[in-house]
Amino acid sequence: MLVLFFLLLLLPPTWLSVHVLRLHSWPRLARYAAVGLLFLISQTFTINHFVFGSLAGPQMPRNLLIGQSFALLLEIFLFLWFLARDVLRYSASKSGFDSGRRRFLASAPLAGFCFSCGFSGTGVANGLAVPIVREYECPLERLPKALEGFRLCFLSDLHVGPQTTVDWVLSCVARIQACQPDCIVFGGDLSDGLPSYRDSEGLLRSEVFRHFKGLSAPSGLWACTGNHEYYSDYAAWMRLYEEIGIRFLHTERHILRVRGESLVLIGRDDRQGDRYFGRPAKTLESLEPLPPRERAVRILFDHRPERAQENASIADLQLSGHTHGGQCYGMDRLVARANHGYVRGWYTVDGMSLYVSNGAGLWSGFPVRIGVPAEIASITLVPGR
Repeated sequence: MLVLFFLLLLLPPTWLSVHVLRLHSWPRLARYAAVGLLFLISQTFTINHFVFGSLAGPQMPRNLLIGQSFALLLEIFLFLWFLARDVLRYSASKSGFDSGRRRFLASAPLAGFCFSCGFSGTGVANGLAVPIVREYECPLERLPKALEGFRLCFLSDLHVGPQTTVDWVLSCVARIQACQPDCIVFGGDLSDGLPSYRDSEGLLRSEVFRHFKGLSAPSGLWACTGNHEYYSDYAAWMRLYEEIGIRFLHTERHILRVRGESLVLIGRDDRQGDRYFGRPAKTLESLEPLPPRERAVRILFDHRPERAQENASIADLQLSGHTHGGQCYGMDRLVARANHGYVRGWYTVDGMSLYVSNGAGLWSGFPVRIGVPAEIASITLVPGR
């Protein structure tokens, strides 16, 4: 799959290069330089891996990362524009379009460039924006009266990395605390790259993340691992999370006592941990005994939504991320297909409620959003209807 991904990245520069080489009004050297630049832009991930030390969260200046992201998105949009134009021109030649339509298609490159620049700039700006807060009510059967109105804040896919600033973190903290949550849950993929990487202002990545220490909730801060937890110094990051007060549930359960009632939290490790530790992950059968469902509400967090049907056998509510909500309209359909049909929002799976977050942040490799804003979910438990 990874090989296919990198091969697909070569398609936009190849298609665009054919058009550039046909620009005989340009000096030959300029055409060759443009072709070289197109292929260089397409290799952003390779460059970041070998030059800046990491594919997941490279140590590089934030402005350079933003420039890379804009250039890559611009190339993709230009490719799609020219692909559509070429198909239309071919259709025009076969169907005998009038000269006016042919002139319109001939002038399309300038319009395509303006369109692509606008969408690319907007997409990157949205990808770096502070997440909005979305408020939901989650009806649950057998919800004890004492737990009515229990509010949890759920945020997934922070991906604290080269694109993350202290101001961004502090804004997230302020928005979460304004919700007055009873419990805060992180759905995995909290950070990328090494904790020792420095940002453009000289701050350690661990120091940037440490500003989440401003979070507090009466029932604590909880988390499950995502796949990115295992890509960069798992042990060091876990020590930092523990210092901050974030407790990870590694395919285990914890029973909260809230106003005299039991609320069961269950966290599942991401399957990427199987490769990291070189052994099969713990299964649901390995959990400590759970209180009977009629006596306790069970909330499970699992980074990827794909195990929802399995989790429905023990949980009333599952919280997941990983998909980033698809990030962009159109691309979200592909993301859904890769995640058993789940991409964002609410689903019902065998009687269990499933919420899939758009994510609070984005992986630095493609920090782009179009029509799918970053979010923090404020979920209030209410009696089932």
